[in-house]
Amino acid sequence: MTGRAINTATGLTAIIPCYNEGAQVEVAHAAVCAALDPVGDLEVLFIDDGSSDDTLARIKAVAARDPRVRYVSFARNFGLPAAVTAGFRYAGKPWAVQLDADLQFPAEETWALLDKAAEGYDVVFGVRRDRKDNWLRRVGAAGTHRVARGLLGIEVPQGASSFRVVRTAVGRTIADLPTANSHFVAKAPQVGARYTSVPVAHRDRTAGTSKFRFGRLAGDAFELLLGFSWRPLNIMYGVAGVAAPAALLLALLGVFGLVAPSVLLAVVTLVTALGLASTALVGRYLHRRMLDARPRRHYYVREATVDIDPADMVDGGATPVPPPTRAEPVLVVLGAGEEQVVLYREARRRGLRTVAVDMRADRPGIVLADEFLPLSTTDHDAIAAALAGRPVAGVVSTAADTCLESWQVLSERFATPWRYPAAAVAASMDKSAFHRLAAAAGVATYRWAQSDDLAELAATVADFRFPVVVKPTDASGCRGVLRVDGRADLGPALANAAVFSPSGQVIVEEFLAGRNFTVNVFLRGGAVGWSLITEKRIDPGPRFLILGHQAPAVLDPAVERALLDEAAALCAAMDLPDGPANFDVVLSPDGTRYVLEVGARLSGNGLPGLAAAVSGVDVVAALLDLVLGEPFGFDPAPPRPTLLHVLTSPLDVPGEVVAVGDLDAVRALPEVTGVDLFVGPGDRVLPFTEAGRKLGWLVVSADEPAGLDAALAGALAALDLVVAPVPEPVTPATVAVVVPAQAVDAPSGRVLGAGDKAPV
Repeated sequence: MTGRAINTATGLTAIIPCYNEGAQVEVAHAAVCAALDPVGDLEVLFIDDGSSDDTLARIKAVAARDPRVRYVSFARNFGLPAAVTAGFRYAGKPWAVQLDADLQFPAEETWALLDKAAEGYDVVFGVRRDRKDNWLRRVGAAGTHRVARGLLGIEVPQGASSFRVVRTAVGRTIADLPTANSHFVAKAPQVGARYTSVPVAHRDRTAGTSKFRFGRLAGDAFELLLGFSWRPLNIMYGVAGVAAPAALLLALLGVFGLVAPSVLLAVVTLVTALGLASTALVGRYLHRRMLDARPRRHYYVREATVDIDPADMVDGGATPVPPPTRAEPVLVVLGAGEEQVVLYREARRRGLRTVAVDMRADRPGIVLADEFLPLSTTDHDAIAAALAGRPVAGVVSTAADTCLESWQVLSERFATPWRYPAAAVAASMDKSAFHRLAAAAGVATYRWAQSDDLAELAATVADFRFPVVVKPTDASGCRGVLRVDGRADLGPALANAAVFSPSGQVIVEEFLAGRNFTVNVFLRGGAVGWSLITEKRIDPGPRFLILGHQAPAVLDPAVERALLDEAAALCAAMDLPDGPANFDVVLSPDGTRYVLEVGARLSGNGLPGLAAAVSGVDVVAALLDLVLGEPFGFDPAPPRPTLLHVLTSPLDVPGEVVAVGDLDAVRALPEVTGVDLFVGPGDRVLPFTEAGRKLGWLVVSADEPAGLDAALAGALAALDLVVAPVPEPVTPATVAVVVPAQAVDAPSGRVLGAGDKAPV
């Protein structure tokens, strides 16, 4: 037997079927609770029979206020018998009373039925003392019951109504009978339930409208008369047995002319009608048996506040899942570091949904992204698998070479509007490939050698002029890059570079003395659409770390034009007719231009801010236009001398940010055009031994190049970035940290001097 567990203690469930009875829900609830509150353990179970008005909403409102109220809501209108069946299946108390929401049966009369049930009855029917229904219902019901009892022998309690008290377990037995017939009054005797009836009051309907019409009353009568007795079929047998000989006799009389033709015609019509009626009756019985034999459910539930048998649910009890929606295209951003923050900001400004791909969950771009994939930017297969089936509007990155292969593979796999060229990947990620490409393009070259066999490489470069530069072939960010001044230091430098090379390949190049530049270009239709040449400020140590860029670089116009022509030729050789690229260039004292390497991407170290400060060009917006397949162009303003300064820790040991000035006050300085700081007080910082350890950048402008250093000094003083060495754990929390007395203000931050105190 299906249904809800019944409380073993005494209690009463008031079952109230409702169909479009919104106005009566609260009235019925109040009346039932007022009348039956003495029960103590009362449950009010509303059965919403697929109402199309606000019935369910009103039931929910009542249930929210009264914890005794439960409800079951059908997926559609299945009819009163189905609602009654569900009521008995999901009643939670040992006894149940069935009430109508129109309250024509006063709820107070329930006590009369309960008192009678206490005498040992399973079912007690209420019989109306003075029925207030219309004459059609009164006559139809009375006549149907008399025919059922007197003519057809169906055991039906005379005058029994739908107002009844039932022992819940018996009610479930009746509800679960394997028959499609819905008459509870006839089923109760059929299962052997002990039943009786009690006269009860009946009132006029004061609200709503009756759901019983002539067609329904006639259908219910046929269900009762034909569903519980074979006598109608036997009567037809008897009529047929009498009609057949009579028809034969009349036919003989007609042959001898003893009966008029009109009489014969009438008899034939009558016999035909009887035959048709018999056929219809047999068909009705067959149909009833077919329905009884066919597995079926009386109803399906849409929602409920009681535990429902999954088989009774319209969805089989499955967890609701929202339907698929039109997937929003995403912009895949490879990397979420400081350099990529500008991409997330621009995407957010445009309302684009972004997916951040980065191995580290602490990267600053993640908080600006809509989704985060904790994957390596080099693992394009894993990234593609994570995004399988989703529309990708574009793939983008900046300031890093390691992800360029993924950019190319993913843009091809997802068929994005702009596809990253494979030749640009090779030239950017493999320095030897770039050397070959540059030589083929006619660009000035210098000596270099590459190998994954470090001993062989050391022997190959034995005759190189020192100093030389040792690099991992396929790394970026100055990781593993060292200047080697003497042959004695070559072996350790080669080993160090190999550690940072994913392929184990190391390249050795002759060191080129001269001015260092970055040539930034953005190609459009095969021509340089925008350019910015900056002169780099490089750390004097062996790692070639960039401390800043001054732009525009002060160059002879002819040299500037030659540099841009060479950049355009190299982009064409990389199959890059559209998009950004940056070239590291050394201009030797004799005027020779050497292109050291390329990154077919936007430069790092805050280039977007520098470009905006110099000429008002938004290269990030242009990049997103490109990858999304939208038109892009450039309208630069006259250049203004600008200096981008990389903010770093001034220490050569791990440290902690102690204090930072008011950033808003720094930005308000007239010479400051931008400041980005990715750390704050309490953050641990590392020595600046690779590009990824920058703390931010500061951009200042001046009317003339000669005023840039003074502008930077003023901005750094206002920024007042203070870094202290990380002390050993001690108590108390604040101690004096003594550093050498000669420690002074550093370009990016200030080291704590002797006697300064720093919070631990």
